Amino acid sequence: MSLFQIWTTHNRPWSVREIIVFLIILSVCSFFIFRAVRRKRLKLQQGAAVLALILFLGVVFASTVFTRTPTVRRYERIPFWSWYEVIVNHSQDLLIENLLNMILLLPVGILLPMILDSRLRPSMVFLIGVVISAVIELSQLIFQRGLFEWDDMIHNGLGCMLVSAKYSSGFPTPLFSFIIVVERYLDYFTTIMEDRLWQVLAKPVFRWRNRSGLSMNAARAA
Repeated sequence: MSLFQIWTTHNRPWSVREIIVFLIILSVCSFFIFRAVRRKRLKLQQGAAVLALILFLGVVFASTVFTRTPTVRRYERIPFWSWYEVIVNHSQDLLIENLLNMILLLPVGILLPMILDSRLRPSMVFLIGVVISAVIELSQLIFQRGLFEWDDMIHNGLGCMLVSAKYSSGFPTPLFSFIIVVERYLDYFTTIMEDRLWQVLAKPVFRWRNRSGLSMNAARAA
């Protein structure tokens, strides 16, 4: 099962209200970023990276917290319990889940050096990844939208740290990295919005077409 299939299986599509709220937040952030770039407070590359990070984190939080179906409050207090299951009980599902958790925040590790326009220590990037993951895990615990566990925080932080270390030691150019992030990680966002947004935009068109068809049929009958 691919990452896209896993996300779409465990998460419902975005509602129209959620799409509108997200677009409003994104528009406000875009306005301030554009003003900062215009006033030379940020470089164009930095502004694009900040916007990409906001967009990506919005998709991540929506997919891992807000679009999940509420259940009971669940938590796992033992660190590395998932690897115990993988090594001792040969759980392939948990192995795949651990690897996907390492991949989840890879764009953060790419975008952070671009935003700050400098290289970061791997330990700092790891800490930032853990903090972002901790917010996700606490939100899942509070809103009862998933399993709170330390393993996810560690895996997310490791993914950020590894890709950031690779970036600092000869990763593709920042512009090329930004293109990769946009291309790979916005596919999911556009896909989940496509159906719902199209239905909203198409309703007035179909309504007008139906009314026009009824009017023409009534005129012909007369």
